[in-house]
Amino acid sequence: MRVIGTITAGLGFCLVLLAAGCRSGSVVGPPNPQPPASASSWSMFGGDAQHTRCSPFKGPETAKLKWVFHTTGPGFAITDPLLGPDGTIYVGAGPEVRALNPDGTAKWYSPTYWPSTAPVLAADGTVYVGSKDGNLYALNLDGSQKWLFSTGGDALYDSPVVGVDGTVYVGNSLNLHAVNPDGSQKWVFPTGGELSYSPVLGADGTVFVGELCLCQYVPSRRR
Repeated sequence: MRVIGTITAGLGFCLVLLAAGCRSGSVVGPPNPQPPASASSWSMFGGDAQHTRCSPFKGPETAKLKWVFHTTGPGFAITDPLLGPDGTIYVGAGPEVRALNPDGTAKWYSPTYWPSTAPVLAADGTVYVGSKDGNLYALNLDGSQKWLFSTGGDALYDSPVVGVDGTVYVGNSLNLHAVNPDGSQKWVFPTGGELSYSPVLGADGTVFVGELCLCQYVPSRRR
């Protein structure tokens, strides 16, 4: 792993590039968006691994209320929702993750110590969510806990992103973590600055994260 360049811009915002296996001086082109789990799903923050926020569907013509779901207590904050391919809606609400049926009725809930990121749905059906206790939780489709991964830091506020190989990328205050689908650590990268945005994946495997300077890091590939 080596630093190949540092550029300071604006008020000190950093774009960190973690490019496994790139040659020194190589140019990483614009990523091709990875599709969501299915055309009808919104499986992660922004809809896909590039957070394009582009939906193939047309929105409602009129502002007609369809249904309202009330959380378990007054004043509970909710996260951005996640839409599964079967129409199930996943959302963090207060101290738990809620799964709702397409008609707005409750499907299940799972206590995860105050989820603080938008949930993410992996291709194998695992639901990932970050929490205020600094843990990344993996849930099965019935709401039971699969595993938890401790980042060893502060609360997680930026939604994780899942690669095509199932690796989960999530950042805390100073580190970017890559977590295997079984909950074990793949690698951890200290960025040296506070991460401010959800990671983004390029089609070539480059991971982009935002912090407070403009730097480029290229970690070496493990042999």
